[in-house]
Amino acid sequence: MARKKKTDKENIQDFNKDLDDFLSSAGVDVKTLSEHEQVPFWTHSGSYALNWIISDDMFKGVPSTKCILISGEEAKGKSLLSDVWLGENIKDGGTSFKMDIEDATGGSFTSKIIGDEEIAAKIRLISPSTSKAIKKADGDIKKLKQKELVITIEKMTSIINKLIDWQLSKGADKLPSIYIVIDSVSNLTSDKEIEDIAADKDKKDMTPQQKMRAFFRAVNQKLKEANITVIGIAHLTANIGVMFGPSKVISAKGTGFKYASSLTINMMSSKEIKDPKTEVAVGIRMKLQTTKNRMAYKGRYTFLSMYFNKGIDPYGGISELLTQYGLAKSSAKAKMDGSYNDTTKFTYVTEDGKELKWKYTELWKMMNSFKEEQRKSLLNEWNERLNEKYQEALNSMGITEETLLEDDDPITEEEDG
Repeated sequence: MARKKKTDKENIQDFNKDLDDFLSSAGVDVKTLSEHEQVPFWTHSGSYALNWIISDDMFKGVPSTKCILISGEEAKGKSLLSDVWLGENIKDGGTSFKMDIEDATGGSFTSKIIGDEEIAAKIRLISPSTSKAIKKADGDIKKLKQKELVITIEKMTSIINKLIDWQLSKGADKLPSIYIVIDSVSNLTSDKEIEDIAADKDKKDMTPQQKMRAFFRAVNQKLKEANITVIGIAHLTANIGVMFGPSKVISAKGTGFKYASSLTINMMSSKEIKDPKTEVAVGIRMKLQTTKNRMAYKGRYTFLSMYFNKGIDPYGGISELLTQYGLAKSSAKAKMDGSYNDTTKFTYVTEDGKELKWKYTELWKMMNSFKEEQRKSLLNEWNERLNEKYQEALNSMGITEETLLEDDDPITEEEDG
């Protein structure tokens, strides 16, 4: 009996298996895209609207094991947002660290923003081992080198590398998640810069940009295996002397963080939320946009309301999204930035014909009046309909996924040399 000849499909399968085995012997792992989970798990950002613009899903949010950059001008709420993410990681059973380069963290205020004093107390601050260094110097602080008193880029690199090595040494399939926030990348210094200042040398230090690029070359590919997420906070500064091009640039010690990040969120604007009776500021409303996103489409924006006494409004920004995509009607036109006056009313008709109405600042109140099952059902409906509308808009304009996934960050300061 003649042996059945292999089909072309079977031949290519055998070829691919042999090729994978060959590469495996060279010390690399080969998987198809369908076998490779791009994001092992997601962390709730605190806002369903922010979750959606990041991940196409209101129930996902911040991608784990990635480098994430949050940029914006001062006092826009960057640190507060990152604190919420650190708290959410702890709620999910992880460990959260903050390198407080600016020494701006306040425990009691952070507790209010996170909404849980016990969770906030578990955020661990990384600072220089000054006390140990002083003890080593026999109590004489004058004997200490200046770089021993601050976290430099070199020290940051060493710390994160040691955390990665610690995680990998455990050899477990399911390592606890570690989140690390660097607040801020803009204010990081280098050993050389400190030495130059101590020696009263007026020289421009180019080493931070080189060190930052080297840092990401060393750690970026290890983050997933170590189950570590790195979040950097960067300032937007004036692009002085440039007549053409963006007026603001990301100050992140060169291009290293920009190119390594899988997600960049720009804090575009913010304004105070005031009590209508007393005019006292009770929170801030922020506008955020994804200027780079390797998980979903970039360029989408949303609004986020953060209250000083109860943290993020989880439903803030949904009213704008539903209206923007034609799923809800507003009683007044949006402002220039896309937000609405507090008195604006919204009307939404559910897929089963039920009419829902709420005031701009009271969607939270309406959602909390529903049972948990009703809330989840409505969020699922909004999620599906938003994705449908967004896809329709892309198709009508002939926009491809490749175009939207291109990097569109504000330019980085030209310091790489």
